[in-house]
Amino acid sequence: MSPINSRKRRAKSFCAGIDEVLLSSQNRTRVRTISHHRIENAPSVTTIQATHLQHVRSGTVESIVGKTIIITGGASGIGLGIAEALITEGANLVLTSRRGELLVEQAAQLSAKGPGSAIAIAADVRSKADVQRVAQGAIDHFGGIDGLINNSGLGVQDSIEDCPEENWDLVMDTCAKGTFLMTQAVLPTLRQQQSGHIINVASQAAKNGYANAGPYCAAKFAVLGFAAALQEEVRQHGIKVHSLCPGLVQVPKPTHSADEMAGWLQVEDMANAVLYVLKQPKRVFLENIGLYGF
Repeated sequence: MSPINSRKRRAKSFCAGIDEVLLSSQNRTRVRTISHHRIENAPSVTTIQATHLQHVRSGTVESIVGKTIIITGGASGIGLGIAEALITEGANLVLTSRRGELLVEQAAQLSAKGPGSAIAIAADVRSKADVQRVAQGAIDHFGGIDGLINNSGLGVQDSIEDCPEENWDLVMDTCAKGTFLMTQAVLPTLRQQQSGHIINVASQAAKNGYANAGPYCAAKFAVLGFAAALQEEVRQHGIKVHSLCPGLVQVPKPTHSADEMAGWLQVEDMANAVLYVLKQPKRVFLENIGLYGF
């Protein structure tokens, strides 16, 4: 395949679905829910790769029983899948999303399953006041914060030449600024207790460029840069910063056919990756983790 055709194929795969919201520059009033962090499949089995992995020797894995973890974008899709896995392991969850009514329903259903407990706090990660309220809510209800999963994200399908400024701002504010604000809100608590995990749900678009996805690629590249800088600042406080970089992920009520989704990751693969990260011994640090479908 020629380099040009290869690039076209990658762009087509990316544009088949970018995150939760897709806005067309031809019809900006059309908004539809699709999947989160979908990028072209890689050619091998479902894999977890780490670019910075300390050698793991025999030892006891960490438990998340009773740990309090905030999940943004927790009302559906990847965020909800992660929540289901963590609450089954005994974690206490603070779910946040702009979809307050759905969020409350999901938190109630998760708590009923247990053994962990979940609460819902409707919030917009682009708002400093909102994210501060989420962090304080976690402290007030569960007594602290042990982890944060920055999962909220969206994308727009526009060429860079035609991309309206408001579309650029929407993606950057949600993916990059939202990650910054939510992280900033939990850092004082994590630093005080000298431990904690921050997991960013990034994307293969954090490592590769895709046509008609300039804002999304820029935002996800920014997340990885932010995470790398943050890790250097908080390492001395026992805080670990991780980023997951998945390819295409199937979500409930997919907008693509079974044939189109052949080889895509499942939501449970993302949840298992998060569990894998959280359960590593304290001596192990996982930085940028790639996940690919077979």
